[in-house]
Amino acid sequence: MAAGFTLNKENLITFKNYILDDFLKSNMVNNNIFTYESEISSLVFNQDFYNNIKKLEPFGTGKSVPTFMLRNLKIIKPIVLNNKHISLILKSKTGFSIKSISFNSINTKIGHYLMDYKKSINVIGQINENIWNNKKDLQLTIKDVVI
Repeated sequence: MAAGFTLNKENLITFKNYILDDFLKSNMVNNNIFTYESEISSLVFNQDFYNNIKKLEPFGTGKSVPTFMLRNLKIIKPIVLNNKHISLILKSKTGFSIKSISFNSINTKIGHYLMDYKKSINVIGQINENIWNNKKDLQLTIKDVVI
């Protein structure tokens, strides 16, 4: 949601401190814990499933992009992008591979697990379409990992 307002220059520091305090309080309350709508199998991670999710649009305030839990995945080929993101493949026990990305995760607990964890993990994320060099691929945007 957007809003506009006018602020006198002498009130800028007070306003900035208020916003920072409010942000810190809100993050302490939810601890950045992500919830998810449903647990899905890696086998449903396909174009048909994505097309059905797209039918639910538009997403926004009060109607967020669906978030899913996928279990028992192995981390394959994690690569650091732009010194802040991690691109990787998640592979299920059935051999199904899911292209994935975790934004701004370098130097975070999630980033540590994605780069170094050797056991199976569970991930919470959103299915998106990635278009690169005129090629469309499905991609899981990782929001959290569950060990």
